Amino acid sequence: MSLSLLVFAALPRVQEPSAVHHDLRVRIAPQEHRLEVQDAVTLPAALLEAGGPVRLRLHAQLGAPAAPDGIEVLPIDAESASAATAGVGEHGAAPVRTFELRPAGGGTWPADRRVRLVYGGAIDHELVAEEQEYARSFARSAGTIGPEGVVLSGSSFWIPDFGGALVTFRLDVELPEGWQAVSQGDRIARGGRRVTWLCAQPMDEAYLVAGQWTEYSRPAGDDVTAFAFLRQPDPELAERYLAATAEYLDLYGRLIGPYPFTKFALVENFWETGYGMPSFTLLGSQVIRLPFILQSSYPHEILHNWWGNSVFVAVEQGNWCEGLTAYLADHLIAESQGRGEAYRRDTLKRYRDFVRDAVDFPLTQFRSRHSSATEAVGYGKALMLFHMLRLDLGDETFTRGLRQLYDRERFQRASWGDLTAVFGEVAGRDLGPWFAQWLERTGAPELELGDVTIEDAGRPEAVRVTFELRQVQADGPYHLRVPVAIGVAGRQQAVRDVIALDDRALRASIEVPGAPVSLQVDPGFDVFRRLDRSELPPTLGQLFGAPRVTIVLPGADDPLADAWRALAESWSRGESADVALVSADELGELPVDRAVWVLGDSNRYREAVRASIAGFGAAIDGERIEFGAQRVTRADHAFAVVGPHPRDPELAIGWIGADRAAAVPGLARKLPHYGKYSYLAFAGDEPTNDAKGQWTSASSALCRRLERDAPLPVLPPSEPLMRVESSGGR
Repeated sequence: MSLSLLVFAALPRVQEPSAVHHDLRVRIAPQEHRLEVQDAVTLPAALLEAGGPVRLRLHAQLGAPAAPDGIEVLPIDAESASAATAGVGEHGAAPVRTFELRPAGGGTWPADRRVRLVYGGAIDHELVAEEQEYARSFARSAGTIGPEGVVLSGSSFWIPDFGGALVTFRLDVELPEGWQAVSQGDRIARGGRRVTWLCAQPMDEAYLVAGQWTEYSRPAGDDVTAFAFLRQPDPELAERYLAATAEYLDLYGRLIGPYPFTKFALVENFWETGYGMPSFTLLGSQVIRLPFILQSSYPHEILHNWWGNSVFVAVEQGNWCEGLTAYLADHLIAESQGRGEAYRRDTLKRYRDFVRDAVDFPLTQFRSRHSSATEAVGYGKALMLFHMLRLDLGDETFTRGLRQLYDRERFQRASWGDLTAVFGEVAGRDLGPWFAQWLERTGAPELELGDVTIEDAGRPEAVRVTFELRQVQADGPYHLRVPVAIGVAGRQQAVRDVIALDDRALRASIEVPGAPVSLQVDPGFDVFRRLDRSELPPTLGQLFGAPRVTIVLPGADDPLADAWRALAESWSRGESADVALVSADELGELPVDRAVWVLGDSNRYREAVRASIAGFGAAIDGERIEFGAQRVTRADHAFAVVGPHPRDPELAIGWIGADRAAAVPGLARKLPHYGKYSYLAFAGDEPTNDAKGQWTSASSALCRRLERDAPLPVLPPSEPLMRVESSGGR
């Protein structure tokens, strides 16, 4: 075991100071983008034991807080104070100032440790799109107060932050007529223009969200109420979400432990977000009306109330909760529908498409998602870690670990080290080295199947299959448990086994009851690894994740030339990919070292794409679009298709066509979110997707047919950790 593994395994649990309590009276003036705050802060004894001043941080535009009761407030960082005029900090973060509090004139702190602070100012940060690659961007704000609504969080520093200490609070908000406010905890008073929330449980940040909503509610279990706050009256939509809330709270309560709050609220935001806060979620208007959200993003945000919003993340040691939440929400639902294998394959494909050496990082450095690459590591790799842990421990032990983690760490910050300790306890063995190889290393295992031999096992009808399995990645070997499936003549089900692969290479033998016809390595995509290209069909994600891309524009005589150029320019503004734009009239031949987009029906390089996709049963002409069995008329349709690059199958080439210019902006916006598909068709100007799918990939390098033309055996889907029977409120 390396020194780094020993150090990781010995990480102590994070010690929490006592929570700071805030008694807040807030007045919101949306038209002026302002808030005025009176905050009676009760400081925990631990902050005062050293006898010196107490430091706090506050948004720079809120000024220096006044403390009228014999407490001095001294600014201590002139440099950040000058940022008050900047309006926004680096990378869209709120500018902050740091102050010291101390008793005036050498006096003592109040016996009740209660300090009154008064401050106010404007917070109005614009949305910031973090365009880390041309494929996708994520918009966020450091905090905003305006006529459309209010969104303030811990990163807004709208209340004093005392070194990241946990907080409890009472929040009394005065709002314009017709407005409401939502925060954590319980709404204990509402009348006229005032609303009061009480949060008695320790939180890692305080939220204030306000707007003009129609409110709906219904019971969602014992002592829990489901709410929906919608910007426009819509009782049918509200009822779907209220019903789904009750269903998912019951599901996760049975799986992990009791829901930690007395409410869960769907709150409709005025820009497109997908945020999960303690006891509520903030989703955009378009998001909540997408038909699939009730079975994807919504359970994900509800589950965050267990992971992230009641068991908090010790983020300086790595954010573990996004991967665990994705595994127990998105993956659990897919697995319950028989799609677990496909979900894991798509997860591994995203890692292969978007994560390269220059943008890879260990899971201990993941903080939050801000690009497709960080999502592929922080969500995807972590999700696969929990899947492998579950397969190693078994469902019963894995579930006991989840429940013990929740019971032990609720309303505290937990680290990867704490997770390692908990699952090690329930497993009865040291899991430190196992966790460390997935948390501290970059990259992924790469598997290769070597020679396969067949011989008589010395017993009636018993045959021994011997094969070599290798790890061929550049760095050292991982400790892996690799599933293997062997098809046997006359049997529908494969013989399964799990191989412990701890070295670079291993020769393993498996006995089967009959003539073997096929051997498949990791057929269910149960191991986190870098997939071989032969395991995957070409998809849009391969293009969007390519480090070097050429977009071939049609000639100036194309009727949609301006629209195609606008799309290409919007995709070329990212920072992590080298995106070149070139006219088809000026291009002598397709580049051999770059992925390629071909735009427009008149583009002469469309023939290269037609030839590339012909083997998949696709055909596109002026009358029709055919993707195998899926067919749509060409009129009033746009499309996107991807095939292997004609000169390098490791690269991809794609073609986008449209009948009308009005559809092209929608394609520019939507296509990056369809990365797992090989082909797509869209109708109308919106445009609306009405055909999609993946090509059938060629035979995998990790699949060996031992008898020519023998069909591969059926691999039944894995049994889900817990079956999700509900339709998600629909």
